Amino acid sequence: LQTELDMVRVYTTKKRSYLENESPVSDEEGTIELEPLKVLCSEIESWKMTVDSLHTQISSLKARPCTFEYNGLMEDHSKVSKEHQLLLEEAQSFLKTKTEYYDRLRKIDDLCELSNIWLETKSKEALNLIQYHSLKSNGMTAQISQLQRIFNDIKENEDDTAVKAKELTKLNKHTIECEDLDELKAV
Repeated sequence: LQTELDMVRVYTTKKRSYLENESPVSDEEGTIELEPLKVLCSEIESWKMTVDSLHTQISSLKARPCTFEYNGLMEDHSKVSKEHQLLLEEAQSFLKTKTEYYDRLRKIDDLCELSNIWLETKSKEALNLIQYHSLKSNGMTAQISQLQRIFNDIKENEDDTAVKAKELTKLNKHTIECEDLDELKAV
């Protein structure tokens, strides 16, 4: 039984180390994807049956005269059980954060796409306005005020987009990096 407890301990230690070396907010090559992470959570969850089975086997030793062995195994089982539960919670939290990360990346992409479409529309509006030149001063004044309105709309939209993007890039203790967002800032 001690060997089996040690086997569970080695498994939990190995998987905890694996999760600690991964980042839930990274898309770099080699980082864990969503589906394998779900499989890992299921695998960790399935080890609960092994932990419970060990508890049953250890409990059957209680009737034997050697209480020292029983007490030691129960204490060790309690530690292993807690380690397993902690690993399961960490894996589930990691999965939740990774899922939220992908959801936010999608929202950031959508926000950038909408901003680019909106900006393209405003640019066309401004270009159409500039192409027509009236020689009368009141016509020029009207064009200038229309251009000013367009530029104010662009600035307001830019500020709103920046606030929304900033909110989306904060995920728990992580900050999401996104190329689309960097390109949008450059525009």
